[in-house]
Amino acid sequence: MNFYGIPYWSKDIQFAVKGIDFHQLTAILREPFFGKLVERSGFLIILELQMNNFLKICSEPVPLRWDDKIVERIFKTMINIKILSPEDYIILLIKRGSLREIDLAAKILYIKFDTIDRDYISWRARSYNVEEGLFELMEKLS
Repeated sequence: MNFYGIPYWSKDIQFAVKGIDFHQLTAILREPFFGKLVERSGFLIILELQMNNFLKICSEPVPLRWDDKIVERIFKTMINIKILSPEDYIILLIKRGSLREIDLAAKILYIKFDTIDRDYISWRARSYNVEEGLFELMEKLS
């Protein structure tokens, strides 16, 4: 399901769950369909054995950090899943900086260009030192 309006295919599934208890989650997932692979400070990687997908569960939307603004702008989808606002997700992708992620950020920015909160996304970009990258993408799209 594509929550940001961009067709995108990936076997990577990543969740950021505020206040997650990894030990409790690991206990719940001790089912025959899951295998714990890596548990580190701040994240857990699980192999879903039926489809052979990796699930990465993080305590924060890395490289972003939970703050009041991100939480306030969380978007609730029609299927009761809460996701980052398009502005926060674009900044997350730019901050990560891989070519694939920059490309996805540009596509989301293109689709959402008329509805993007420019003041907020500029502020968020400044706070993560990716303002130049954001403005390059926005300039190419305008």
